[in-house]
Amino acid sequence: MKNYLENIEKIRDCGKIKFDVNSSAQKQSLVLALIGDSVHALYLRTRLAKTSDLNAHDITIIVNKLVNASSQARAFRIIESTLTEEEESVAKHARNTHTHSTAKNYSVIDYRHATAFEALLGFLYLNKNEARINKILDETIQDFIKNSKN
Repeated sequence: MKNYLENIEKIRDCGKIKFDVNSSAQKQSLVLALIGDSVHALYLRTRLAKTSDLNAHDITIIVNKLVNASSQARAFRIIESTLTEEEESVAKHARNTHTHSTAKNYSVIDYRHATAFEALLGFLYLNKNEARINKILDETIQDFIKNSKN
């Protein structure tokens, strides 16, 4: 790990920095995916907490069904055709990033599409594009609800 104290000091200024896809997307795809995975889970937990009377255990069960490689890969396929050029670039770089591990019980293709979905959410979050995050996640939640009823 690089001088972590130096990086911790940078945290104070992070609100002033805009994430630039052109300079960082290729080398930071997995960082974007890490953030995006958290954004996805937080969004779902927040929505369930606000709109239901579920307890923490039940919320966790539902979130775990949606925040996994298979569900995220499906979500990516749903929204893939609606991506802007910039979003497509972020997703493409993340999808093609070579990782040292893959998720257990999921195909490599699903894992890569899930990484693309997570990185896209991370990119949008870092650029404070909450409206776009909400639109994307609303679409994927509607698909999940529709397919859960079948």
